[in-house]
Amino acid sequence: MTAEYAHPLETIIFGQGTIGGPILYCQFVGSVHAVTMFAWIWLRLFQAIDAHSGYDFPWSLHNFLPFWAGADHHDYHHAAFVNNFASSFRWWDSIFGTDAKYHAHKARLAAKKVQ
Repeated sequence: MTAEYAHPLETIIFGQGTIGGPILYCQFVGSVHAVTMFAWIWLRLFQAIDAHSGYDFPWSLHNFLPFWAGADHHDYHHAAFVNNFASSFRWWDSIFGTDAKYHAHKARLAAKKVQ
């Protein structure tokens, strides 16, 4: 799966979102149950696979959370890799202006669809 195909350094840096949550939880609470850790990692893998699948499933998170990136948003990042850097939250691309070309692309597609 392309969601897990990355350079080891990239995996270490961006893996902090997956492993960092439970580590911080342990720092403040004291421990985390193994089942909780497995559930957390499963959810993070589900999110990564969903974003890289290229499909808009009915159960995809962006259908429930309008600020969530989703496969369509992330696919544009792979097509034009200097855009849409947010892997989860779209607002980061809005704040930093890295989604302008994505919105222009979506507008062009919508115009073609109308014709």
